[in-house]
Amino acid sequence: MSMRNPFESYQIAIPSKYSDKVKQFCKQSSSQTSPQYTPFNRQVDFWYFAFLYATKEDLPPDHLTDTSNITAASILDDYHINHIQTAYLAKNLDIESLTDSRKIFNYAADMANAGIPHVIQLLSDDEDTPLDNLFFYLEQNMK
Repeated sequence: MSMRNPFESYQIAIPSKYSDKVKQFCKQSSSQTSPQYTPFNRQVDFWYFAFLYATKEDLPPDHLTDTSNITAASILDDYHINHIQTAYLAKNLDIESLTDSRKIFNYAADMANAGIPHVIQLLSDDEDTPLDNLFFYLEQNMK
């Protein structure tokens, strides 16, 4: 059974200055179709990975106002919601704050904003293809 999405009325956005770069690595937004060069199916997948990256690397949240909407947050699945809420709870240590879905979603957006330039840099490393760079990062950092 699927849980209710507390973020369904919000919009997922990315920093406008990175919009073209993000699209470059997403299958649905790029003319490149090879998974080696477009390791993410959708921009929301890139956004979510940037959130996870920023959380793992303990980056400071980055609140930006010049953003471009990429999709409605209603697209988020249960595991996205659980991960976002868990990361927020771990950072704030206040279970009662889980009732404020706007605050939690803003935290996730700010963390994704913080992670996006790092993920772009990771994928852009000329040593290998974007997918191989992603795998190398995961292999080295997810032990």
